[in-house]
Amino acid sequence: MLEERKIGVHLRVFGALTNVVMKAKRLDLSCLQCFFIEQSDGRVLRVDDDEVKAFREICASYNGTLYLHASYWINLADGARTKHPVLQKEIKLAKRLGFKNIVLHPGTTKGVETKEEGIAAVARCLNDIVQQEPDITFILENTAHAGMSIGGDINDFKYLRTLFNNPERIKFCIDTAHAYVFGYDITNEQERKDFFTLLDDSIGMENIVLLHLNDTKQACGSHMDEHAVIGQGLIGAQALKDFACHPKLKHVPIIMELPIIPEEEEAMFVQSVKQWDC
Repeated sequence: MLEERKIGVHLRVFGALTNVVMKAKRLDLSCLQCFFIEQSDGRVLRVDDDEVKAFREICASYNGTLYLHASYWINLADGARTKHPVLQKEIKLAKRLGFKNIVLHPGTTKGVETKEEGIAAVARCLNDIVQQEPDITFILENTAHAGMSIGGDINDFKYLRTLFNNPERIKFCIDTAHAYVFGYDITNEQERKDFFTLLDDSIGMENIVLLHLNDTKQACGSHMDEHAVIGQGLIGAQALKDFACHPKLKHVPIIMELPIIPEEEEAMFVQSVKQWDC
């Protein structure tokens, strides 16, 4: 049983942001993740003081951990930029609402000639915001893409950490679907062990503070980011369970980023993962 482990779902925002917390309570989630984006029109949320108060009040009776997933259009690897106003706006709103964890994709190299320069741009940005925001945990997520995209190849993070002023302040999220479609075949026991060794050597397993436990219907090495419900993709429930139950990961919080399915099915998958015996 995973009773002590935090297990949650990425929840889409429809209408008031308080709806997200109400759904988390219905699903009995001990953590949740969301974008600050209205699902119906794709716009960044505009939250007034009354909405902030209402959100904080409902969170007081929820007691789960809140994760903000930063917007996809934030590109930390844009070497031509020195500021990221969308990220700054999301950080400001996160602080107003009480979010203390922000998940980020590193982005794709832009405005410079080499991937290494793109990685350096990510480091400059994070060094700056970490210094400005000591109460926020910034969590970098591995990605599905190759080429000039940063973070699909786990070794990108190894180099990135050498550029951090305070590497202990930057934590990591491992997305199983992203790892698989990038080319790490975590369905194979030996390759899964090799992947864990790579994680330990590059970022340190102790620095992984979140798992995005996702299946995918896309092939290993396809670089196509499309999530599937656990057990309905090519990774499969057993390999995902084996991954999540690694001794150094078995207490790391889990977020499932499910495709749009009925709420009763979401509840079923949450309860299924809660029953895993690690």
